[in-house]
Parts: sequence; C-alpha cells; structure tokens
Amino acid sequence: LPALADMCMAGPIQTWLDLPLPRKQADHIAVTRAIWVNKEIEEAFAWFKTVPLEDIMTKTAKIAAVQKTYMLNGSNYAAAGARRIVCQTDGYGAIEQLTDINKNQRIAYTVWYFTLPDATSIAYGDGEFLFAANNLGTRISWNYQFALKEDHFPGSLGSVGRWLFRTQFADSDWAEFMEQTLNNIKYQLEK
Repeated sequence: LPALADMCMAGPIQTWLDLPLPRKQADHIAVTRAIWVNKEIEEAFAWFKTVPLEDIMTKTAKIAAVQKTYMLNGSNYAAAGARRIVCQTDGYGAIEQLTDINKNQRIAYTVWYFTLPDATSIAYGDGEFLFAANNLGTRISWNYQFALKEDHFPGSLGSVGRWLFRTQFADSDWAEFMEQTLNNIKYQLEK
C-alpha cells in the first residue's frame, strides 16, 4: 500500500482489514441500469474482471471519478472476500469487498465506510453486475442498492427518507453515473 498521505482514507490499515461487513437491512433504495455489448459473454466477463475502475468510472456533473484502488488483501480483486480501498478524484473514498463471483454470470460487492461528508447517511451499498448472453452479444446489468443509516437524515424518516434519497440522488445523480459507467464499458469493450 502507498503511504497514507497518498490515500483517500486516514487511519491504520489493520482497521480497514478488520472492519466487518455492515449488518444487512431490510429496506433499500434500488437502481438498475443495463447495456448490450457486441461481445461474447466469456470475453466481456474476462475483460470486466480485470479492467481498473478508474478506466470506466469517470466523473459526471455530480459524482467524482474513481482515481485509484488499493488492495487490502490478496493480490487482485478476483475472489469473494477480496477487499480494497476505492479513492475518488475529490479526495474521498470507501471500502469495497467482493462478496460473490460466479464465472460469466455475476460479480457482487458491498461498499461502505464512506469518507465523503455527503455520504454519511449511507450505511452501505450492495452492487452487482450480471452478464447474460444472447444472439446480440452480452447484456450487462448493473444493480445497486443503497441502505440508509436509520439514525441519520434522511434514513431516520423511514419510507419518506428513502423516497427523498431516491428522488434527490439515486434516480438522478447516481443513475447518471451508472449510465455513464455502462457506456464507458460498452465503448471500451467494442473498440
């Protein structure tokens, strides 16, 4: 790992390694976007497993790009339990752990411990990329679920707070980021 001054998170590295996955909640705010790529599923999946996040998760009007990832355990992000720090160009970051990988079908992960002040209300995010083949190539679906902290606004407002979060962020700023990421994936896979 680089010197702590070069990272988006402060504190002892062992803390991030020992940090338990967040307790799962029943209520989520879900967003789904999908794209078709003109590639066989095996090729699309193999490429996706190795592409650096900074190559596909670029800046939008409201969300910073991924600048760099740092592995916390293992040498790559290819097996369930692999954990890394994801740093963004605005200087903030989060912990991300791969929770499931099913060859040519699914990559799932959990993101939590956000350092961005605007994200203090988010308990965690569960994401998954699903791959499905057909005669057009491969459909890549990105499903993302936000869980809000129940003791922070807007999560403390229950269903009203989840509605606010959905309308003010998930279905707008976050959906735009997802669409741009998927378009980046399509462009890079098909070039």
